[in-house]
Amino acid sequence: MSNEITHRARVDEKRRSPHLELLAQDVKFAFRTLLRQKLAAVIAILCLALGIGATTTVFSVANTLLLRPLPFVNGHRVVSVGSIRANEARPGVTSLPDFMDWRARQSIFQEMAAFTSANFTLLTGGEPARIPGTRATVGLFRVLGVRAMRGRLFSDADGQPGAAPVAVVSGAFAERHLNGTERALGARININGELKTVVGIIPDQQRLPEWSEIWTPIVLDPSRESRGNRFLEMVGLLSRGVTAERAQREMSIVARSVASEHPEDDGAVAVALSPLRDRYVGAARPAFLLISAAAALVFLIACANVASLQLARASARSREVNLRAALGASRSRLVRQLLTESVLLALIGGALGVWLAVFGSSIIAKSIAGALPAWMTFAVDMRVLVFTLSVSAAAGILFGLAPAANLTRGNHASALREGGAAGMDLTRGRLYHGLITAEIALSLVLLVGASLALQSFSRLQRVDPGYQAEGLVAFHVTLRGPRYDESSQRARFISEVIERARSIRGISYVAAVSHVPIAGCCSRFGFQIEGREVESGSMPMATGNLVTPDYLRAMRIPLLRGRDFNTADGRDAPRVTIVSETFASRFWPGEEALGKRIHLGSDWWTIIGIAKDIKQTSLVDVPEPQFYRPHAQEPWDDMWFAIRAQSEAASLAPALRAAVASVDPTLPAYSFTSMTDVMSGAIAAQRLYGRLFAMFALVAFALAAAGIYGVTAFYVSRRTGEIGIRMALGADKQRVLRLVLKQSVSVAAVGLLLGLGASVLAARALSHVLFGVTAAEPFTYIGAATLLGVTVLAASYAPARRATAINPTTALRPD
Repeated sequence: MSNEITHRARVDEKRRSPHLELLAQDVKFAFRTLLRQKLAAVIAILCLALGIGATTTVFSVANTLLLRPLPFVNGHRVVSVGSIRANEARPGVTSLPDFMDWRARQSIFQEMAAFTSANFTLLTGGEPARIPGTRATVGLFRVLGVRAMRGRLFSDADGQPGAAPVAVVSGAFAERHLNGTERALGARININGELKTVVGIIPDQQRLPEWSEIWTPIVLDPSRESRGNRFLEMVGLLSRGVTAERAQREMSIVARSVASEHPEDDGAVAVALSPLRDRYVGAARPAFLLISAAAALVFLIACANVASLQLARASARSREVNLRAALGASRSRLVRQLLTESVLLALIGGALGVWLAVFGSSIIAKSIAGALPAWMTFAVDMRVLVFTLSVSAAAGILFGLAPAANLTRGNHASALREGGAAGMDLTRGRLYHGLITAEIALSLVLLVGASLALQSFSRLQRVDPGYQAEGLVAFHVTLRGPRYDESSQRARFISEVIERARSIRGISYVAAVSHVPIAGCCSRFGFQIEGREVESGSMPMATGNLVTPDYLRAMRIPLLRGRDFNTADGRDAPRVTIVSETFASRFWPGEEALGKRIHLGSDWWTIIGIAKDIKQTSLVDVPEPQFYRPHAQEPWDDMWFAIRAQSEAASLAPALRAAVASVDPTLPAYSFTSMTDVMSGAIAAQRLYGRLFAMFALVAFALAAAGIYGVTAFYVSRRTGEIGIRMALGADKQRVLRLVLKQSVSVAAVGLLLGLGASVLAARALSHVLFGVTAAEPFTYIGAATLLGVTVLAASYAPARRATAINPTTALRPD
């Protein structure tokens, strides 16, 4: 038996060895060929490294954002469930009564849960600490499939009225505040003045929301919450076999049923489902797809560049190929040898491209640091390496197949008799011209895209937000716990902090606001206009803010008409409001809004002032109707302070913290920031898009210039004899210069025309992602085309100039 196995192994080895030997021979020969032509090989490898590096960088990001599994056991079956109103682009939050009704009536989710962000004040006997946290229904961890590192997670009893106060914490929180995970279990922590028992600890990578460190259960008591108070995010675990389309259909039916029973609050409310992954990448997906397309263009340009160089090299190797064919080498053998060289080039370029991808991924990660959870790291893992290997091999075949096929076609014996290369000058073929044309066209598309992205960023920087960000500092305070249950206690705290902050040197105005622009976003309210009937489901909506007197002055928001709030607008005074100019013009077109009344909550509010529009939610959105109300008339428990000062946020922070501590030492002041930093963060995505497009365009620009230069130089060297004959027959240098430049100019002209058409299409796609960009940007197209055209001429001029220096006697001398 042993001898039989050995015999079979030897037979198999004999069968395999010829193929392995041939492959080894091809690789060795390819190495020797590349070493003989070092300059051409280095140029090709660098071009491929840039193209493959750009593609791998983008794929590493795609791998993280789109392909790598979420860190939750049930992540592939979890969807976000949100309410959505007419004219809203994305699903939003919902109310506790709606959540309970939707959950009770649906049949397609195994379980549903809801949660909302919370700022917890942790009291440990020392300085109070602000801890980002979450209030969640007890099923949240079951929906996600999270398992506790220690202890237990929420039980159904934890969400019932009268249940013992408990909390679940992250591993990082336990290590930092509770002396490690072993001692944390069972510890009692003081959160917002209330003692809670830590019953469980979860892994840091399985946090939702991703920045949360403490979770407390929401008590399911709909009688305590208004149906119009929408503050909950919802998630659901799809039952096995249920598709997203079916879930959307059935939840829409449930939402319409609930809306028909509560038309005042839910008449215009629908439901929308989206994958949980969209929570992290949903808004950036269109831009990312365009960036991926840009990287693909760079890759194609690199392949076209190397293919044209290989085509040019192939012309010089025609005698070698003809000789090998005449000695008996089959066409398939020759093609395989030539493809081996191309694939070897691509693999070396791919290896260098991986190094560039590591560098590029780290740059992108730094650019969006803090915008994604910690577990979303842009690592070059095995999937990325396999992708790079596949792309490299495909690139080698892609740019090597055409030269190999052209070079091995025809009658080789006849070609040898005619001088070796007759009829095989591939640099004059349509394929060669097509590659250069495509390279120029694709480069122009990227140049236009980069120009539009940079213009978008520049225009965004010049947007007037409606207030003056320079010299404006903000910080946050959360008033929670038994001592702030009464509204009068909250109003007193805010007014006392304002008085103490005003005494700090360098501060001119201090005011409080429920939502600072952009950083604090907004709350939206439905309201009724006095004297107008509201149809079911069509209640007007506006963004609302609670402010203290001097808020408009601190922000430097112009008051167009009427008066500002003052200390007389207190708790027992008539309810008054200031509205934005868009609010006034939309709801009272052609009328004076001053003195009109709107109904909010249980009161009628009289308009006493009209303020200039501001960008409350985003710099790119059009201003929404907005109103302000005096904080003293409806004190909230979560407030920002806006401070007009001569100093930066970092230098003012100690004094402002001391001012807060002097009123209540148990409350932390946090999120100190300057509004200029907030504005910079608001345009960070556009800045990143601009940088990426500019980087890809620069690479494409360099590849195109190098390709034109290299190929034109080779064209001159291959036509040395022809040029010598022309000069011997009397052609002057100017005519020779025009002869050489004519080819480059004609090819470039076609490429630029094709590129302009493709650029218009690209601009249309970019207009949906970039701010202030349209397809009608003629100066951008002309500028990019002119720049690329001049570059083509410059790259072609040096080789063409050298052609005029050819000595006819030397050029005509036989080899």
